[in-house]
Amino acid sequence: MPIKTPTHASVNILLSKINRMSDIAHFFTPVDLENITGQLNYNPTQLGSLIQTYSSNSDFPDLEGIDVALIGVCESRNAENNDACKLAPNEVRSFLYPLYNGGFNLQLVDLGNILPGHSTNDTYFALRSVVDALVRKNIIPIRSEER
Repeated sequence: MPIKTPTHASVNILLSKINRMSDIAHFFTPVDLENITGQLNYNPTQLGSLIQTYSSNSDFPDLEGIDVALIGVCESRNAENNDACKLAPNEVRSFLYPLYNGGFNLQLVDLGNILPGHSTNDTYFALRSVVDALVRKNIIPIRSEER
């Protein structure tokens, strides 16, 4: 039996049902900061101490009052001659977390990584669902993915 491709209307109905952050938590895997950056303790003015990070030691973050959300996308199936782009989210983190704040007063959260779905369309659906839910809460999503 052929698999039906979801229609635009059915996708919109599903996206409209995503109204709680717990509805997007299942798309993410936690961040292993110690493995990525080599440290867990940052200076109080470094971004690593200011970003709420979804890790194996914490629950999925509460997004109330958050201004900006970092989303990693570990997908490389449509990247021609660049299979390592799936490593880009953690590479971005390795440089981002040690940076100093610079006086900005933003509430930041790192939601972790969206892993590849069964197909690239599954991954894109997860990303679209997450971005839609964040934008509805007035949170600016920042995707770390190399193309």
